[in-house]
Amino acid sequence: MDYSGFKELDISHAFRVHLIQSDSFQVSITADDNVWDMVQVSKSGNMLRLGLEDEPLSVQGMTLEAEIHMPTLERADLSGAGRLTGAMDTGDVRFDVSGASRLQLEGRAGDLRLDASGASDVDLSSLVVADADVEASGASKVTVHATGRLNIDASGASSVYYVGNPTLGRVETSGASSVRPR
Repeated sequence: MDYSGFKELDISHAFRVHLIQSDSFQVSITADDNVWDMVQVSKSGNMLRLGLEDEPLSVQGMTLEAEIHMPTLERADLSGAGRLTGAMDTGDVRFDVSGASRLQLEGRAGDLRLDASGASDVDLSSLVVADADVEASGASKVTVHATGRLNIDASGASSVYYVGNPTLGRVETSGASSVRPR
């Protein structure tokens, strides 16, 4: 299968993915033998999807890893305890992070749109972006580094931290949520 030409990632089922910026595309998968036949990698339009065909009884302690080389990232959706790390210089980017997933990237990007929910952990303190719109709910923890305008909607028991000196735009909090500089 040709896994090239994608700009978006959809990561699920506790996949741990390391992202490397490159002029070419490459996808390498490492998985335990007992789940290898369940691993699903597919491409639809600009989206590369990584997950499992069936839900195993437990993914705890299971090796389910990918290394992805790609030129640019426009969007990433993480769910089911998925994890994405790495470095990227890119244009505008959108992240949807849910279900206890983790996102940690460094580099530079244009504008950021982030939606974090369900006890997710997002550390973008080393990803310098221009403007950022952040929605955090559940018990999510988010750290962003915006140089322009920062809009935040935090609810539930979520915590949003910001790095740098952004211009705070719309900031809404409810429940036990908080917004503060780090």
